[in-house]
Formats: sequence, C-alpha cells, structure tokens
Amino acid sequence: MSIRNIIFDLGGVLLIDRPAESIRRFDRLGFVEARGLLSPYPEEGLFPDLEVGRISKEQFRDIVRTTYGRDLTIDEITWALAGYAGEVELYKLDHLRTRLSGYRLFLATNTNAFLYDLYRSPHFLPSGESLECYFERCYASHLLQIKKPDPRFYHLILDENHLDPRETLYIDDREENVTAARVLGLTTLRPANGTDWRPALERLLSHE
Repeated sequence: MSIRNIIFDLGGVLLIDRPAESIRRFDRLGFVEARGLLSPYPEEGLFPDLEVGRISKEQFRDIVRTTYGRDLTIDEITWALAGYAGEVELYKLDHLRTRLSGYRLFLATNTNAFLYDLYRSPHFLPSGESLECYFERCYASHLLQIKKPDPRFYHLILDENHLDPRETLYIDDREENVTAARVLGLTTLRPANGTDWRPALERLLSHE
C-alpha cells in the first residue's frame, strides 16, 4: 500500500532539541535544581508529571516555589522551557506545505502546557501562524495524559482519524517511539535530532 498519512514528532524532527539551553536558562533564573531534574530526563518526577498533565502550569509554578524556594512566573518558566525546544526549522515546515500537501499530516508530541501554549500562539512562528496550522490534527501528551511510546497514544491517532497503519508513516528521532509505532504496523523513519530528513523521506515516498 502507498503512504497516505504522515505523523510527525515535534522536538528533534521539526525543532532542534537543546536541553542544555533550557538548563542554562533555569540557572539564570536561579532554579539551579532544574539541572538535576532535566538531565538525564527522568521517567518520574516534576517534569514528567507536567508532560502527562498530572499537574498544571500553576501547580508546577507553586511546587517550584514551595519545594525549591524559587519564585518564578509563568512567563519565566515558559522562557526557560522554550530553550529545550530550541529553534524552529522553518524550511521543514515549508516542506510540509509544498511537497507534502497531498498527504494527511498529524503531529504527535510529548510536551507540556507551557510549551504547547507557546506553539499555539502567534508569537511562535515569524509568520504569526500557530504550529497547528500545518497539521490536520495535533496530539499532545499533557492533554491525552499519556505519552509515547505508550501504544495507546498511537492507537488514538489511528482510530480517531480512521488511518490504516499500512498507509501511515511515523517520523520520530527517538528509537523507543519508532519501535512502538513499527510494532503497530506503521512505516517509520528515524532521523537524528536536528538533521535534514527530507532526502530520506523523498526516497521512502518514491518507493511507495
């Protein structure tokens, strides 16, 4: 079967993940404890709880204040976390609108309320558009309260949009996420963080 649908990860695929920059920004704000909470990224704890929607932005801010004694604002935390997301690779978004306009495009991201609200705002892209404008639908871990590589994340996208796994390509820079998608029958592509995946994608699609 030919590929008709493409599901994109965000960080590492459309954005360059830069955790060291996020840590540097938290250091500047005086929240030096974030270094131990973010590197290496844990399976449990404050940031993972934020990523699966167990705590809100306000609850996160309050925990940072009461547990670590750091009185940060929502805007300051957003600024620090935005360092993790790194820069938007605009040429890749352009590719979605030009070369991939004939495909059904979806976004599947492990993220948090701070960053997702930023992605949806007119301040994120130079064009003033929301990142959501590039996709038919977007799926975020903090809203679903599950995160990749949980199979339920992928099943939800497939089922809600009536996608045939055999006609669906999944692109992610993390091996565990790609493996989970492959088990469900999706074709996969795993580029390294921040690399140009367009040639590999073109080769894959040309053989379909």
